[in-house]
Amino acid sequence: MWKFISLTVIAASISAANVEILEPAATAYSRNIELHVTVEEEKADSVVCWLNNGEGMTLTRLCTDWYTYMANQRRHGSSDAVGPRSSDIFWSEQVTGTNHEFCTPVVVEGIVYYASDDEEMLYALRADNGDQVWQFDLGDPALVDAVDDAVTVTDGRVYVPADSAWCLDAATGDRIWAFKGFESDWMMNGTPAVSGGMAYFTAVPRNGADSCRVYQLDAVTGSSGWSRTFTRYTTGCVTLAENMLLLPTAYGPLYAMNAETGETIWSNTDAENGYWDSSPLVQDGVIYIGGRDEEDGEDVGCIHAFDLQTGALIWESKVSDYWKGVEATPALYKGKVFAGFSRDWHEKGFVCALDKETGIRLWTVKSSLHGSVGVAGGVVYWAEHYGRNIYAVSAGTGRTIWKREIPAASSKGMQSSPSITDGIMYVAATDGNLYAFGKNLKYSYTGSISAESGQNRLRVTAWDSLGTEIGSDNLSFTVSAPPEVSAINFPNPFNAGTVIKYRLFSRENVTIRIFDVRGSLVTGMDEGIKGEGEHYLEWDGRNDNGSRVESGIYFCRISTSGGEAVRKFCVIR
Repeated sequence: MWKFISLTVIAASISAANVEILEPAATAYSRNIELHVTVEEEKADSVVCWLNNGEGMTLTRLCTDWYTYMANQRRHGSSDAVGPRSSDIFWSEQVTGTNHEFCTPVVVEGIVYYASDDEEMLYALRADNGDQVWQFDLGDPALVDAVDDAVTVTDGRVYVPADSAWCLDAATGDRIWAFKGFESDWMMNGTPAVSGGMAYFTAVPRNGADSCRVYQLDAVTGSSGWSRTFTRYTTGCVTLAENMLLLPTAYGPLYAMNAETGETIWSNTDAENGYWDSSPLVQDGVIYIGGRDEEDGEDVGCIHAFDLQTGALIWESKVSDYWKGVEATPALYKGKVFAGFSRDWHEKGFVCALDKETGIRLWTVKSSLHGSVGVAGGVVYWAEHYGRNIYAVSAGTGRTIWKREIPAASSKGMQSSPSITDGIMYVAATDGNLYAFGKNLKYSYTGSISAESGQNRLRVTAWDSLGTEIGSDNLSFTVSAPPEVSAINFPNPFNAGTVIKYRLFSRENVTIRIFDVRGSLVTGMDEGIKGEGEHYLEWDGRNDNGSRVESGIYFCRISTSGGEAVRKFCVIR
């Protein structure tokens, strides 16, 4: 039986019917090419590519397991896998409640693990059809507020934050161990972090008193290591990075602890009113997190970037003027931070993308968000709070790719954060269903090749475990010399300010100058050394003296050692 295979060169894909290069359009600007091949419906035992009829190269299957809240221990919330480009429902299963279903579905090795907040039940379902593998009863919903955050699945075990810390066998659902803690009126909360043979759980008082505790437990036996009590409540999840355990508190600091000893390394209070439901995201030594800040005596919501080693503030970007701040954990994908906030049914918040280097807002979609977004294959997915829609938008532009209404969702909308693996997006709704969106499973295979300047031809073939060819495809692409630099700005025309977006095709020292129509210098900015890729800079429409420029035409010149680009601005006062 022939199976459909799609192929991506950089961000490109092929189908049996046609070839579609998404970026760049049939052209690569480097001889070093990253391949991404997807095999639909079934896993291939072997996928081999041939470049220009040369020696074949076996590609490696990309593991796209979304094994904890926000995909991994560093809470990136994104994947290199493809996601569904249409609103087709692959399957749905009645395993959720109709009120508060906050947990993220976790997907590992073809099994979806979902902990229902309303039903107080943990389910294991087959990712390909939704059939139930096992279920585990977490307690009486009328008596026990058992679970409010996603499980973590690793090394064949499921770690569950509920009335106790539970460890279950991932294949059978059998209990391996349970840990209650020191006080019966406390409950575990926040998705646990598991690494190096240790599991880290947080616990809070049931009565909501301003306190929390962090436990280090042996991941295999459940025996207690260290524990620490903080005089602050927590609603977020701990994050592990570089032997540091990061704890956000709801009305207090962000703490960095030594994961081995529990000792505080640093604490940060830049978000004056704490971090409600937002957890630390870490990449390249930088923490990104949403917080409740104070501005002129009022609570506002900001996304922060902190140095991982010191806790020092790198940048802060206001995205909400609502008292709840930024509840959801941000996601990170290819240089952009994605975040959002919720207001109420009648006045929605929005979801936005920020430049990860500067915090400049790049696009905004009017919607409400209580959970987090998930990102895969250049698409941002989320379930709407105080609304009934599931969204899929372009990570680059915020343009809607598809939107699907869940008519029977409750009046509070949806709170679940999505997960995306092998071409399918999983999310919980408040109509009683866990949904899998997509048409078919798509398994990813990757590799790197060195192409030739000019025209290239690529052939890919996949085989099953019996050595039978199950599909093949071909692609032609061109390697060309890169343009020196390109630039756009938005909005244009503008009044208060504009964002300058420029793309480099190699590492360069960048200088930006803005001139009026007479050629007089208005202002200049030295960007320093910037790497290959997209970069953003915001101009507030002021000159070097801080005065607002008059209405008219202005020119932005972006200069590098390889050349320059010029962009015309129109200022309207």
